[in-house]
Amino acid sequence: MPAKGEHVHSPDLDPATRREAPLTLAEAPTTRLGLRDTLGLWGNLGISLLLPVAAGFVVLAGRPLALTLLAIVVGAVIGSVLLGLTAATSAAERVPAMVL
Repeated sequence: MPAKGEHVHSPDLDPATRREAPLTLAEAPTTRLGLRDTLGLWGNLGISLLLPVAAGFVVLAGRPLALTLLAIVVGAVIGSVLLGLTAATSAAERVPAMVL
C-alpha cells in the first residue's frame, strides 16, 4: 500500500499500452488501433459499399436505371456527409461520437 498522497503506477493505466477505452472523459484516450479494430473498420466499409449496389436491384423497381442510380448516389452522399460531420465533431473533441 503506498503512502498517503502517492499515486500507484500501473501499466494498465498508461494510455500508450492500455487496450480498453478510458473509464472517464478526464483520462487520456487511447489513440492506436489494433488489427481487430482495423479489420472491423474495413469490414464496415465493405458492407457500406455493397449496400448501394444491392439496392440497385430493389430500389425504384420498374423505373429507368438512371433514376435508380441517381437515388442511390444521392442517398449515399447524404449518408456520407452526415457520417463525416459526426466524425469531424468527435475527432475535434477527442471523444467517441456516442458521447456527444
